[in-house]
Amino acid sequence: MRLIKLLSLLLLSTSVFFIYQKTSNNTYTILNIGDKLSIGINNYSYTNYYKNNLLKTKKEVIINNNYSKEDNTIDEILTLIQNTTEIKKDLREADQLIITLGYYDLIEKISIEEEITPYQLKIIISKIKNSYDKLITEIKKYYHNNIIVIGYYTNESDNYYKNEGIKKLNLILNKEELIFINTNELLKQKEKYFNNFKYNYPNRLGYQVIGKEIIRKTLEK
Repeated sequence: MRLIKLLSLLLLSTSVFFIYQKTSNNTYTILNIGDKLSIGINNYSYTNYYKNNLLKTKKEVIINNNYSKEDNTIDEILTLIQNTTEIKKDLREADQLIITLGYYDLIEKISIEEEITPYQLKIIISKIKNSYDKLITEIKKYYHNNIIVIGYYTNESDNYYKNEGIKKLNLILNKEELIFINTNELLKQKEKYFNNFKYNYPNRLGYQVIGKEIIRKTLEK
């Protein structure tokens, strides 16, 4: 009788374990780290579109937006990873990491210059590249899956050096081992993807286009 009870308990425990494993493996976590572009419109961005596609095959998809803030910079996130346990844990547990960083590094560094020159822009881009390389190295200590990087787009109403800086920034972000999303190419039809381009952020359709490109690029990997 006791043996039967032990066998029944063992069978129950095994069943619970496999049910847990199945549920756990079907939960997918997207870690979204970035600036205002990553937040979206009313908290709807490309990550939400990506999530909706994943829900076709995943029981549960979670978006972690804890590290998405309007003016986040590469340097701030690098410091956070180096000094905070929580983000290290979130990187380890993430199934997919999406990064949207660099724009505010560029804007901050350009804004402190009284008069920007090609040489000064070259120095600024060099500093951003150095920080970005350090960030990717630091991230890879804790996260070992594909990294999706969202690029930036130029604005005809902006000054020459800001647009040149964005083009050079995109070259830095587009590292060979990363999945780079070229928004400058995707969102060329400004009147279609921006309700007000002076606002500088895409409309809902623009975010969906970026989301579709994320899906396409991840399927290629």
